[in-house]
Amino acid sequence: MQRLSQNLIIFLLAIASTSCTARTAIVVSSAPSPATPVCEDFLGKWDKKPKELQFSSCKKMKNPQTESLVASYSVKGKDAAQVESFLRQNFKMEPLKFLCCGWEPTTAVDKPNLPRYGGYRDRDGYKYEISMYSEETLVNNRQHWNRIPKFNVRVTRYLQEP
Repeated sequence: MQRLSQNLIIFLLAIASTSCTARTAIVVSSAPSPATPVCEDFLGKWDKKPKELQFSSCKKMKNPQTESLVASYSVKGKDAAQVESFLRQNFKMEPLKFLCCGWEPTTAVDKPNLPRYGGYRDRDGYKYEISMYSEETLVNNRQHWNRIPKFNVRVTRYLQEP
């Protein structure tokens, strides 16, 4: 009888212990989750968009290494020099150079450590890449940019950061 009482006490203690453990396992953190990033006119949001630059679209892009939000803009060739100057001053983008078939920012030969594209970090710590380029063209002289129908500007927000 005493052995049965001991076994019953052990059994009841085991059930009580399991019950307490189960209750503590149910406790869940109520920390707020970070806001879902929104695809939008980033330059307009930052109040850093020249009037000549037109917002076209924003799309979520995914490749094997990273996910990003890409805002696209366009500017007429006749206004491209003003927009390039603005992007260089505000985002430290390299000047456009003609390579093969179009205009794009390239790293200066005498400054190999400077970024090829412009950059920006918002108040939440997210990094953005700013680039400008032309469609394929035979115009290889800056003085004739007005002959190029449009240039494109792309602002990319990488989602794996900060």
